[in-house]
Amino acid sequence: MSAEVILLPVVAPYIIAAWAGKTLAEIALEVKRQKNADMQRAQQILFERLKKQIETEEAQKEKLCARILRSVSGAESRIEKIKARLQDDAGAQEALEAVLAEVRQLKAETGELRSLPRQDSVDAVRRLNRQLLEKEAAIAELCKDAEGVKAGYENALAGHISGMLGLDLSAPSRKEAPRETKEYDRLRKLLDSLAAMELTKDMEARLEDITARAGESLDETFLRGLYTLEAVPLEKEALEYAGLLEEYRGLVYEYAALAERCGAERKAFSCTREGVRALKKEKEALFAELQKEYEREYVARAVNEVFEEMGYSSVGSRSVTKKNGSRFTGKLYQLEGGTAVDVTFSEDGQISMELGGLDTVDRGPDAAEQQELAGDMESFCGDYRKIAERLAEKGIDINLLKELPPQPAYATIINLSDYEHTENAVLKKKQRARGAARKDRKRTLDG
Repeated sequence: MSAEVILLPVVAPYIIAAWAGKTLAEIALEVKRQKNADMQRAQQILFERLKKQIETEEAQKEKLCARILRSVSGAESRIEKIKARLQDDAGAQEALEAVLAEVRQLKAETGELRSLPRQDSVDAVRRLNRQLLEKEAAIAELCKDAEGVKAGYENALAGHISGMLGLDLSAPSRKEAPRETKEYDRLRKLLDSLAAMELTKDMEARLEDITARAGESLDETFLRGLYTLEAVPLEKEALEYAGLLEEYRGLVYEYAALAERCGAERKAFSCTREGVRALKKEKEALFAELQKEYEREYVARAVNEVFEEMGYSSVGSRSVTKKNGSRFTGKLYQLEGGTAVDVTFSEDGQISMELGGLDTVDRGPDAAEQQELAGDMESFCGDYRKIAERLAEKGIDINLLKELPPQPAYATIINLSDYEHTENAVLKKKQRARGAARKDRKRTLDG
């Protein structure tokens, strides 16, 4: 079997219809073009996805770099303060200089990674981000080393003074860090936690300020106050913002999907309490609109099923928007030639059914047509009751049907030119077929 024949079943039906009279070579070329177009579309979708992933990872890289540089700034300031305090201890100065040199080396390496050009693959950016996370962890360890040097000096100094006073200084089983170091470690841990969270610009500025002041002070009371009065309240705000941000993102996703489904223009909302309330209200409005649309579609589908079950054929449809902006849709159903039932669905859920004669111009019925159509309307009343019953079985309230009495005054001529897809409509009555059609309808109703 040739390759051309194997490909035929997987090609869209509308293309197959277009192949009538073509040679196998021509068909093979058409298939190749279609496959290339499909492949290009798939590649474009994949490209957009990868591009989005790279953008996300690049944003994470920038955030990591900014966080590390903030940590470095705080670490440098802190180590300089400790050096100033331990200026009489040459060994401590040397150890702190070594720690400071490593911190600055990590700072330089972070700057180099930050200045790299945009990467062209997700894996490449992720490798850089892993390196940055390792540098961040290394800086945290170096800060601990600096605090260890300080704690060792102060413990040694305390031992020396106690020895001079003749106190018993048998070494304790566990050395306690100075209270000032504990306060700094507690504050530093909270600041690191905040640095890893998503913050507003105002919160980021406050965090940077607290971090800088924490690194510049060795005063226990000041650090305790900074922790209690500024860092803890900032953490509370950050946690509240994280919850708000999670709710906001979920609402934005739902709102975007609803707006696309309803064909509505998307609006911008801020990630604030007021913005979330407005976004929620807009989402609920779109959902209500979509629900109404689904209800209208269900009603139209149910009406169509009932008419088809009773032997009617759909011979036309229309969609109209009035000057005031309101819309309605309509469908024409025909059982026998010359007349049809116009079923109209309004936006507010009302359904009207009107039987009329058919023509291709706008005109009213003459006296003879009025009398004949009045008889047809009377005959249709039996079908109407059955239609209402069957719609009720499908959950559609028959009270939604707007009734018109079967009187000559209500006789009308329906202009087929106002409808689409009317090629199957029959304009003229077939007198011999009319009685047979009514017998068939009676059998359908009885069944």
